Amino acid sequence: MAVDSNLVAALGAGSGIDIKSLAKGLTDAEKVPKQNAIQAKIDRSEARISGYSAVMAALNVFKSSVEAMDSTTDFGSMTSRNSNPSAFNVITTGLASPGSHSIEVLTLAQAQRSSLGSGFSNVTSQVNGGNAFDLTIAVGPAGSQTTTTVSIDAANTNLSAVATAINQSGAGISAQVLDTGVSGAADRYRLILTGQLGAEKQFTVTTTATDPVELSQATAAGQAATDASVRVNGVTVSRSNNTIANVIPGVTLELQSVTSSAASLALARDASGVKDKVKAFVQSYNDMVSDFGILTGKKSDDPEDVFSGSLAGDSTARSVLNQVRQIVFSESETKGSTITNFRSLGVTVDRNGVLTLDEAQLDKAISENYDEVITTLAGRQTVTENGQPAIKRGLGVTMAAKLRDLMGPSGLVMTQSTGNESQVARYKEELETLETRMEKILARYTKQFAAMESLVGQISAMRENLKGQFEGLANAYKK
Repeated sequence: MAVDSNLVAALGAGSGIDIKSLAKGLTDAEKVPKQNAIQAKIDRSEARISGYSAVMAALNVFKSSVEAMDSTTDFGSMTSRNSNPSAFNVITTGLASPGSHSIEVLTLAQAQRSSLGSGFSNVTSQVNGGNAFDLTIAVGPAGSQTTTTVSIDAANTNLSAVATAINQSGAGISAQVLDTGVSGAADRYRLILTGQLGAEKQFTVTTTATDPVELSQATAAGQAATDASVRVNGVTVSRSNNTIANVIPGVTLELQSVTSSAASLALARDASGVKDKVKAFVQSYNDMVSDFGILTGKKSDDPEDVFSGSLAGDSTARSVLNQVRQIVFSESETKGSTITNFRSLGVTVDRNGVLTLDEAQLDKAISENYDEVITTLAGRQTVTENGQPAIKRGLGVTMAAKLRDLMGPSGLVMTQSTGNESQVARYKEELETLETRMEKILARYTKQFAAMESLVGQISAMRENLKGQFEGLANAYKK
């Protein structure tokens, strides 16, 4: 660092010098360039961290459109015309096929509901005269019943306690004390037992009570355990609950009431659902390409824009985009004979990497090769390769897996982001080390200049002393 000539002259004159400013100036001349270089590294790393967060956000939006077509169930959208919607509800999956069906609900699955005893005047009424007794609950049809014994001790023979003991027994039935609301009636409170749906869950209750009639089981008409029975296209099937699946492929019937005659169910594919998913995929891909272009392009003039140019010269964004692009333009592992890739669906790319969708070609592919479209996008097939089973996946399945890999904790994006966070921490430690070293240098400079100033002061004092002596001698000779 060049020292000002006036400062040198002042030192030579022995005048007071701001040695603290001088020491700090010399220290800063060494510290500031190094400090600025380290801070520039911190700024670049923090910009990359912001850029990687933007990459994750863009990938996440794109992943949503991909995951909307990574399973055949995603394409289960069907239009259904049910002539009796109050009798049953219809749920379809991607395995459903267009067609017409006759549905007749014969019976609904029902749980057995029985009362135990003829009724009691109060919830605290003592059962069996307050004496201990057992209840044996047998669940299932004759010959294959599961029995549970509920022991009621003398201290818990009131009606509410008996209900609690049954509920805690694990017998598979529930008990409740029902208030009929008839004030003063001897049978106002009833002990009601309810089983589970289906004929296989019917139950009987026996007791060791002194008066079995007091706890006799009564099951009214219409309260017995029954299976659901439905006639589909002339074939009668039964289930233990009111959800009927695996009768019409890809269709689940939720039974609600018995029908007096057969209802009609007409299924047709909703092609608009497939088209909407492909259109959303193309749009989100183009949005991602645009976002990546901003991140890897030039820095904008907006000082508050921390994203544009944050990954300029960084290979991570380009690598991620290339890996995704490779799948977009590859053939599906589950391709059909006509529909093999996105190009078969009318998806093309321009020289800027932007996708374009030919909707007319997509409509034709869906109408003429619907199954191949779904399989190419979302298929999963197990094949044998070299004597070993292997799973083949559609484009949506493959791409969703790739995105999860890229975005995962050990994926490329998170690894780069974590690496830059570590660099920032290391650079900040370098700044602290530099600051500590510069403080020591400042102290050394200050000490040296203080000693120099002291010496200059002594020399100045000596000069003034000699000057006085010489002037005294001169004056003496004049006399």
